[in-house]
Amino acid sequence: MFLVGPGDGFDLISLLDGEWHDAVATALDDMEVLSTTVQQARGWLNQHPDFNRAFLPYLGQQMHGLADQVADLSLYDTEARLARLILRNLVPDKLSQELSLLNELSQETLASMIGSVRVVVTRHLSKWKQQKVISGRRGLWTLLDLQALLEKAEQ
Repeated sequence: MFLVGPGDGFDLISLLDGEWHDAVATALDDMEVLSTTVQQARGWLNQHPDFNRAFLPYLGQQMHGLADQVADLSLYDTEARLARLILRNLVPDKLSQELSLLNELSQETLASMIGSVRVVVTRHLSKWKQQKVISGRRGLWTLLDLQALLEKAEQ
């Protein structure tokens, strides 16, 4: 449900209450992972106030992201959820000065991130391509009409 990048934490809510939490992570790229116990991480937070001051706003940001996903699932249809997912993860393409979409993610992965199935995501992407909201093909999409995508996110 989350895309995690360099320096990001995963499953941080356990630091608040110390409770065990089942979670599953799937790496889409090669990566290095630092893993620790809740007790050790709490010790680091106590021993390093500068880290703690930086960490708490980050944790709040992660919690807001989770709340946004809950709102998306309960309030929006699949087309709006897909648009909102893309908008949250837009990446500027430095070579072309365009906004690239969630490239290199399969439609199956996108579908699971919005609580849907691949065929529905395929249908939305095809429709948006016909409407000239996006261009490209599987795994290599570019946003053509930001305003149209914003409108789809609010439907």
